[in-house]
Amino acid sequence: MRSAASGIRFERELAESSSVDGIVLVKIPVGYSPTRQFAGGGFVDFLGVADGIPLAVEAKSCRTARFPLRRISQKQMRFLRLWSQCGGCSLILLRYGVRDVRLFVIPLSVLDHWLASGMKSIGLDELRKLPSIPRSEGVWRLDHLITLIRRMTGEPSRVES
Repeated sequence: MRSAASGIRFERELAESSSVDGIVLVKIPVGYSPTRQFAGGGFVDFLGVADGIPLAVEAKSCRTARFPLRRISQKQMRFLRLWSQCGGCSLILLRYGVRDVRLFVIPLSVLDHWLASGMKSIGLDELRKLPSIPRSEGVWRLDHLITLIRRMTGEPSRVES
């Protein structure tokens, strides 16, 4: 089962560490109704720029060994696709675990392929076997994102990971 607290914690960690040279990530506020119930909010969690590359980022956190792809809404997918069509980089940051963190950077093209093939979820072991999925295991810092994005786009890395 999904833990909203761990997802909010992950988003907060990203927002608090967004003052790294070369990266600007802005948390998109979530909407609430007058009764304080969740009302839908933004299309993705963060918009920003990493080393000159415009980013749209949806951050997901998972405590189990499998991440259900249905947790990425159709509204989020439409936004990520439009962002990509306009020349931006659309990503899902998928974090497994809380103490023993494994973070995977999933490009929109890979996510679209999984959805088109009928996949319902992706497991931690499956992700680890995919050489095309950038990852960071153990202690993770936001400046690793530049290195991971460069690896995805084929640009040489100037940031040590």
